[in-house]
Amino acid sequence: MPKNKAASSRGFLDRSDLESGSSRLTAARDARVRSSKDAAVPFGTCFLSLAPLHDPVASPSGHWYSREAMLQHILTKKREIKALQAAYDEQQENVLLMEQQAQEDAKLALEAEARRMMELGAGTLRDVQENVEGATDSHGDDKSKINKNKHVDVNGNGDDDQGNNSSALPHTSLEKRRRELLAGEERAHKKKKVDLRSRQEKLLELSHSSPWLARFAPEAKAGTLKAPPKRPPSPVSGAGIRVKDLVPFDVIPDPSDPGHALCAVSKRRIGVQPAVLLRPARAVISESVFDELVKPSMTCPLSGAKLTDKDIVRLSAASSSSSTSS
Repeated sequence: MPKNKAASSRGFLDRSDLESGSSRLTAARDARVRSSKDAAVPFGTCFLSLAPLHDPVASPSGHWYSREAMLQHILTKKREIKALQAAYDEQQENVLLMEQQAQEDAKLALEAEARRMMELGAGTLRDVQENVEGATDSHGDDKSKINKNKHVDVNGNGDDDQGNNSSALPHTSLEKRRRELLAGEERAHKKKKVDLRSRQEKLLELSHSSPWLARFAPEAKAGTLKAPPKRPPSPVSGAGIRVKDLVPFDVIPDPSDPGHALCAVSKRRIGVQPAVLLRPARAVISESVFDELVKPSMTCPLSGAKLTDKDIVRLSAASSSSSTSS
């Protein structure tokens, strides 16, 4: 221990410290790359295909796509939603059937319990009646014996015999019944010593005590499906989108780089800077040009027409879904 302490005081690091430091540096570098402009999709490149825009459209969230790529995305998601909806409906039907079956099983169990209680009550009543009848018969037999003994005994001992027999008579049948019950319990106890469990019950008990066996390894439970969305999600924002929500516009590609586009007014590359789409003119301008020329008078610099808030779509400079997934 002192040796390691001295080594650390001289500035030496072990392998674990170096690896942890390297992983932290890598994570920090990745975070800088994700937040940098290199990770963002420049204006002029489709968010889906990452290819130069062709027949571009903008979503309500302000992201731009090629029409063909966007329509293919919507069609694919509609098919997935249809399959998920079918699976969800089947799951709900199974849940409803299971609930109905559980209600029927509970009803049958209650009826069986009621019949068992009635049979148990009838059996108890029969046992009581048999005990009473047995006690009455034995009392009559003992009484006749006492009378006989009384006539035979002429020396005055008959009264004492009658007193002794009368005190023992009520317990004769009860003692016999008690011995029969004890014998029945003993037979039942002997039967319990024999393992009458089924093979499934034995395997279940073994699975609790031996979970490391391959056959008893736990399996993943089937998850519960959630209700699928009504509309296909947008590729970047995830909000529901429809084809009629897409806003078409024209793009001026950069001659030096087809993956970039130019501002319709200043003819400068927009890149990853914020941009604004003017719907009546189907033109895209940089946000700085919009703030300087359009916003004060709300007049289109290309056509001279008055603009409203509905005519303006602010385009997002957010990163692509692949670069912002983490």
